[in-house]
Amino acid sequence: SPASLEVAADKMSVALSFDTDFESGKLYTLQTSGLTDVAGNPLIRTTRTTGITEVPGINDLVINEVMFNPPDSSDEYLEICNRSDKLLDVSGLIFTTRKADSTLNTGNAIPSGTDMLPGGYLALTSDAEKVRNYHECPEGSNILTTGWTNLNNESGTLVLTNAAKDTVYDELTYNTKWHHPLIINPKGVALERINPELPTQNQDSWHSAASEV
Repeated sequence: SPASLEVAADKMSVALSFDTDFESGKLYTLQTSGLTDVAGNPLIRTTRTTGITEVPGINDLVINEVMFNPPDSSDEYLEICNRSDKLLDVSGLIFTTRKADSTLNTGNAIPSGTDMLPGGYLALTSDAEKVRNYHECPEGSNILTTGWTNLNNESGTLVLTNAAKDTVYDELTYNTKWHHPLIINPKGVALERINPELPTQNQDSWHSAASEV
């Protein structure tokens, strides 16, 4: 319960003030009721988990799923997982590909204001709505539209790094041969990590996504 609140002049935000400071490493849930826009439409999402964000460390973030050969009606995407117990600010992190000479391409930045809950997931793609609608993702799915570099349908190396590109959080060299042998045509089938704790660069850590998802 806030000690005070102030509605912005443009009515686009409300500033909440509290009597005590938030504690680092602790999550807080904000629950609202009775909020509407100026037309009277109620707020759809009435709860939000927040807290003091921390900077990602090595082993906090891993590549969890990649769609490198998408169906015609959807787009490529990359999903990362926060396997730490921290609320991470991943704004400005770069996801990119590695060239044949081992240098990194320019890549694309994660938008500012992007946080990841402990154990949370984040999908990055060139068209979030297109991916969300095709895969019938649940409401509130954490999918963001970003810049994009087309992925090779056969193999490639994905890298998640900081803005300076001097810290690599995770790196995956994928191969279409990693798909289940019974899959004749891998188009539209993502590769997903079986468990976020398994080593990234190991074929046994990955499998083909189930057809129902």
